[in-house]
Amino acid sequence: MGEKLGGIGRPNPLERKRDPSAETTEGQDGLGQDLTFEDPAVERVGNEIAQRHVRELDADMEYHKFEHPRSVWGRMQVLGKILKIDDHTMNVGYVAGLGHDLVQDADITPYNPDDPTTIVKMRARHRGMYEGDNPPFGKSGNEGRTAGEVIAYMDQVNQEAGRVIYDQEDKALAEFMIACTYPEFGFNPFEKRGDEKPEEAKRREYYTAAIQGNPQIAEIIEDLQGERNVTAGLLIWAKHLDDRLDAAMEAASIPEKEARFLKAGFMMSQADLGSSVMEESGKFFAEGDKEFIESYPNLKDPEVKKLLMTEGGDANDTHSPAGARKLVAGEMLKWLNIQVGVAAWQGVSTNKRRMQMEHLGLLDSLQSHDLDMVCGRADDNARSAAFRASPADSDDDQFFGERGAYERALAGKSILRSDGSEVPGNEYNAFIQLSHAMHYHPEA
Repeated sequence: MGEKLGGIGRPNPLERKRDPSAETTEGQDGLGQDLTFEDPAVERVGNEIAQRHVRELDADMEYHKFEHPRSVWGRMQVLGKILKIDDHTMNVGYVAGLGHDLVQDADITPYNPDDPTTIVKMRARHRGMYEGDNPPFGKSGNEGRTAGEVIAYMDQVNQEAGRVIYDQEDKALAEFMIACTYPEFGFNPFEKRGDEKPEEAKRREYYTAAIQGNPQIAEIIEDLQGERNVTAGLLIWAKHLDDRLDAAMEAASIPEKEARFLKAGFMMSQADLGSSVMEESGKFFAEGDKEFIESYPNLKDPEVKKLLMTEGGDANDTHSPAGARKLVAGEMLKWLNIQVGVAAWQGVSTNKRRMQMEHLGLLDSLQSHDLDMVCGRADDNARSAAFRASPADSDDDQFFGERGAYERALAGKSILRSDGSEVPGNEYNAFIQLSHAMHYHPEA
């Protein structure tokens, strides 16, 4: 009898139960929900942004469909309540949140049958907000151009309303909020190393304090290092928010305008880049899997799909179907491994910002507690991601994640599908079940 596939929906012996009183973003992602529009023009323009996103991006994107800004806006509403952000600033956030990903330019290497590695050539997004960001793009990058588009929509609101809804400070705030979605990446060790630059060492002090100040984060990192030998992870940080928060920690006081910008910037950044600490594992995995498919655009090429769906071939020859499947599966397994560190590091960086804002007087102790609850899924998601990326511990182990299921099928163990049917365990079926588990359907 075959084994049921592990992963999403399977019992996870590592996952802990959260406090049922913790808030959730479930049901909070409706457009305009709980928001009092300052003028009907705000709602009209928000709908126009949504329609444009669907029209221009949904057909080509997997992760950056309109579902993403809709979810971001939902998380912004939850965070805005905790941060006690005023209605006017939320009206700014509404337009900025819905429009924060309108520009998605990227360099894409087409699939070349003579070079199978092009199957897994990643999309190179034109990221950039300010000069110096992701050369050569800088302020002409996607975030910078998106900010210009959003400000134009704010001008449209003013024009349609026949009065000033958004003033110059509001436009500057919207620009900064979008700047806070600009990500930088680093594969960072969880513990300090000796060759860190001064600015890295300073930030490391904050990260260390964040780990020490949150027992759950400290424990998951200790477990990852000890039990799974995971000593580093992909840190995705909001450079322009973190730089500004770090600078505020060195200042004698914070002007009211700066306090407004920091709170709104955190709300936007956390809602966009911090889903791994806000959402339950199912949604965290689904979002990550969709980003994987989007990051490897040639997986949607009909010729690539045909190759992957052709049975047989030599697994050591990437020109053959089996070799191409092995190539893609290798990238999938790497992605699963990366998600472990993403969740752990997001827990650290979120806690770092929360502690900084409390120190700066931007949060009181109750708000800090509520924020910790809403953004407290890092330990669950890191453990669940580690489970998903791990092989089965033994042949008799009934609990295994996506990697375990894939490797067991490769080894010839039969696969029991969700509908009760059974298929033989082999290279082809192993790839299909791994692909489906990661929301990729080459047969479609």
